[in-house]
Amino acid sequence: MATYKEVNGTAVTNNAGAFPGAADGELWFNSTASTFQYQYEATLDTWSTGGNMDTGRKTLGGVGTQTAALAFGGKISPGPESALTETYNGSSWAEVNDLNNARNYLAGCGVQTSALAFGGRNPAITDIGEKTESWNGTNWTNVNDLNTARRLLAGSGATNTAGLAFGGTPPGGLAVTELWNGSNWTETADLNTGRSDLAGAGTSTLALAFGGSPYGLTETWNGSSWSEVNDMNAGRTELSGAGIQTSAIAFGGSTPGNVVTELWNGTNWTATTTMSVPRKRAGAAGATNTAALAFGGESPGTYNATEEFNTSVPIANTWQTGGNLNTARNFLGGAGTQTAALAFGGNPDTAKTEKYNGTNWTEVNDLNTVRSYLAGCGTQTAALAIAGYEPPASAKTESYNGTSWTEVNDLNTARYSLAAAGTNTAALGFGGYHPNVLANTELWNGSNWTETADLNQARKFLGGAGTSTSAIAFGGNFPPSAETTITETWNGTSWTEVNNLNTAREKLAGAGANSTAALAFGGDPGPTTTELWNGSNWTETGDLNVGRNGLAGAGTSATAVAFGGNPTGASTEEWNSSAIVTKTLTT
Repeated sequence: MATYKEVNGTAVTNNAGAFPGAADGELWFNSTASTFQYQYEATLDTWSTGGNMDTGRKTLGGVGTQTAALAFGGKISPGPESALTETYNGSSWAEVNDLNNARNYLAGCGVQTSALAFGGRNPAITDIGEKTESWNGTNWTNVNDLNTARRLLAGSGATNTAGLAFGGTPPGGLAVTELWNGSNWTETADLNTGRSDLAGAGTSTLALAFGGSPYGLTETWNGSSWSEVNDMNAGRTELSGAGIQTSAIAFGGSTPGNVVTELWNGTNWTATTTMSVPRKRAGAAGATNTAALAFGGESPGTYNATEEFNTSVPIANTWQTGGNLNTARNFLGGAGTQTAALAFGGNPDTAKTEKYNGTNWTEVNDLNTVRSYLAGCGTQTAALAIAGYEPPASAKTESYNGTSWTEVNDLNTARYSLAAAGTNTAALGFGGYHPNVLANTELWNGSNWTETADLNQARKFLGGAGTSTSAIAFGGNFPPSAETTITETWNGTSWTEVNNLNTAREKLAGAGANSTAALAFGGDPGPTTTELWNGSNWTETGDLNVGRNGLAGAGTSATAVAFGGNPTGASTEEWNSSAIVTKTLTT
């Protein structure tokens, strides 16, 4: 049997403790722990924010790749059916020549420079359902019609000379399939199950049809017939898709699947990370399931937002999409860690509390008092909810024991839009508003609040992190309505001004273990901006995927979680500062 050295060209290294210099997958013996260990760079599948479309719209067509996409048609809401066409270069959209026929609920196939648009609906044009247009990279040209007029259909194909159209309505859910040869459409073998509002991927000879009504069905096309294969995990209609027959991606769609992403490997669908922005009837592009694009769509409004999907993304200094809150809200309280967080209260006025396990949020017992604009600190099983707006401004404090909230002694000064740090037995509440902007700081000993040394700068809508003896306050707003970069650290006795944030903002959130290691994220302005504090300076780092203010945060500067906020309400993102994971071999 070959030895480790014979296979890998090097012997197992003996090292006392961690081994920072180890290569990916390199085995070493940790003599301190008496274990064999290895490390690797952790990666995740993730959606990230791309450049916004020039014109937001729903029920549009899309083709191409993540870095060279084409969007056409759709409906501007409120507004008419659209003929607009835009191209995407991997970072921004540009308007190009319009379709000849404005329409929505259409389908397409091809690439950015050679595409086909077909089917659709426009109440002002009675025969729009069979219209086909060919794109040469510059202009759209009317070509021969579909044999069966329809909308809410799907398509596949590599260019404007070889396409496939399938499904749609009316009447009912159609099974009709037509093949395009560059000049004409020819009816060919039908889908096994007729349906509309489905998605497609692949070419004219190797295609995939999935979702729609009925919901989770998947069929493959071999150039002459359709075959039923394994269903989607989250059956849904109004979804989008991209890729090829053996490597496809499905995303969005009708509730509850409007953020769900699934990857197809030629045999099975596997659920992966959720989208940042819930949506249905969005445009899609992507050559495979490893790099895709989502743009436009609706839920409940019409979006111009673009998201880019990538697999195997290193997680260092990045935000990754997590599970959505059950109750969308902003100006809420937060506590805990990245994998054990607590969300409570918020606007619209609620007492709802939810706990996070690193994947999903679960509703637990409510606060005793409905309120928003409150502060929170502590852990998932031992948290404190402080002050807020009921109305009026509140001084109420509640302590959470992992099961239920109990009212405890009030703050000395009622207020809202404050910040907090610490645990449910040793906490600090500072800043806020009522009836003026406050500098007041109060210390909680597990039973009572005691007034202590004030902030140097009175402010509201500030961020905070740390403990009752080592805290940090940053950003916020003070008269006359000025966002600030001011940062102060607390040593258990007094506040000291230190180096400022790079971006002035209010309504932001924070996470951190103490006054020497913190994270500031979100806010207004700079809703995606994230900054890392090392005890001396703030450094801008990876942005949030979803810009927002009035959000909450939990965790440390190394592993944090952001949730809620305005305007997204339910979005959750997870922050990791390191991509290196160390594993111990077990027998």
